[in-house]
Amino acid sequence: MQTIKEILPITKTLNVLYVEDDKVLQKETEILLNNIFKSVTTADDGEAALMTYRTAEVNSFDIVLTDVQMPRMDGLTLIQLLRNDNPNQIIIVLSAHDDADFFIKSIELNVFSYILKPLSLTQLSDVLSRVTRELYLKDEDLKYSKRLESIVKDKSKEIADASIIDPLTQIKNQASLLKRMEQRKDNYSIMILNIDQFGIYNDVYGFNFGDKILQEVGKKLQSFTNEKQELYRLNSDEFVFLVSESVLNDVTLFCKNILHEFSTCTFVIDGHEINISFTIGVDFKNELDCLHHAKIALKDARKHGRNDFSVFDSEGNYLETQRDTLSWKTKIKSSIKNGELRPFFQAIVNNETGRVEKYESLVRIVTEDEVILPYKFLTAAEVTGTLTSITKAVISEAFKTFAYEEDIEFSINITDQDLHDDVLFKLLQYKTKQYDISPSRVVLEILEDIVSVDSEKSAARLKELKEYGFKIAIDDFGTQGSNFSRLLDIDPDYIKIDGSFIKNIATDEKSKIIVETIVGFCKKLDIKVIAEFVHNEETLEMVKTLGIEFSQGFHLGKPEKTPLK
Repeated sequence: MQTIKEILPITKTLNVLYVEDDKVLQKETEILLNNIFKSVTTADDGEAALMTYRTAEVNSFDIVLTDVQMPRMDGLTLIQLLRNDNPNQIIIVLSAHDDADFFIKSIELNVFSYILKPLSLTQLSDVLSRVTRELYLKDEDLKYSKRLESIVKDKSKEIADASIIDPLTQIKNQASLLKRMEQRKDNYSIMILNIDQFGIYNDVYGFNFGDKILQEVGKKLQSFTNEKQELYRLNSDEFVFLVSESVLNDVTLFCKNILHEFSTCTFVIDGHEINISFTIGVDFKNELDCLHHAKIALKDARKHGRNDFSVFDSEGNYLETQRDTLSWKTKIKSSIKNGELRPFFQAIVNNETGRVEKYESLVRIVTEDEVILPYKFLTAAEVTGTLTSITKAVISEAFKTFAYEEDIEFSINITDQDLHDDVLFKLLQYKTKQYDISPSRVVLEILEDIVSVDSEKSAARLKELKEYGFKIAIDDFGTQGSNFSRLLDIDPDYIKIDGSFIKNIATDEKSKIIVETIVGFCKKLDIKVIAEFVHNEETLEMVKTLGIEFSQGFHLGKPEKTPLK
């Protein structure tokens, strides 16, 4: 994900229409947006926005940023009317309105993205990174359109062909595809083929090189055409096959054949050997929205990697996952507001004294009916940008809990997203002063993958926290490649060995060897070791034998609402 600073040279060329009925919020957000975009035009409701949009010059607004619940005309109605005027308009929803019905409706309206109030730079930079990519594709299509116009002016004989043929690849273009679909003379299926990581070739070798790739790929794909399979170029790096049949087995076999052929093919372009693969989305039901459905299937296939295909299913995992994610976003927000998001505390025992010296703060959602474990909602929190809100809630509750336990350390799990939030450090500083807690009693647990990648900002922030007096623990060590050199840069106080090694340490020799290696490394650097997942006495004794200083696990204590006395 690019930062706001990295994409500012692009966003400063863009014009935005911002629709918000809350005057105070409108003014605050307008100030932020004016620092990011070339111009920001505001409207107080849907009717005013529609009038502004329609009276402005054509293509005046690169982005429409709109609320949903507004007087006179709501956001969904506005979006529908804007779609009628300009099907390609980029529309982003900024709203607290996030129920499942709205989500499905907005998918149908092809909303580009959603940002939940209050606006955060993390969400905004993520969305704008994708917006700039979308605008780049639009610019490229505009390039080809202008090239077409030139051809039409100079060669009247070629006007008819040029209107339906992509000039770069000499393949039928998107206009030709839409016209073919409108005719609907027969049953057909749609396959959208997106070239995997095409942008990297443009970045490394330049756009001319990318054009040559598209030409070679187009030639190769044309070899698959016959009376049943028609090929079109949809946009920059996407092609479409319209297959005159609606039998799922035949269509999936066709996808597999294409993927196999390209996996065994190497293109040589300007002396460089290039291997191309696709991600493919398919809709075989011959419905009015089949092109849009194939796009959704393409996104579903992307979730599982590349060089694969997925068939649209209105009741399938992709849409179900999106509905579930949106539902958890609402629940998380509600839980924080209602005080239902709370830490549970699991004891960490000194192996030499047998005394509880530390606790880990583990987040739960506690309702009247159940205690919800984090594996159910943390992934949704990460995707929807609410992870840092959870961390802040846990920090506040943990500090309050341990305010009067003078000799006890407590740890809080910190994510990479948290480290990029400037408010986090200020919150930690404030809480130490509010509850008169020494920073040395607070352990910030970070996952190993944060130190395994070259994230200079994360490393700098960890150094800043450590210099202030907070302690650092590397959690789940051993699962992310164990980058020891990066570990030295962080200089942690504790390493928590992942439970997948500890739980089998008494029976699996390989796990024992891995643990011994980590322990030996830590002792030379004077880093204390904590063994996770100590689930029985045999494991505890083995941990002690290996010289591990601390243990944590169900054998020593389950996570509880309050620390054990």
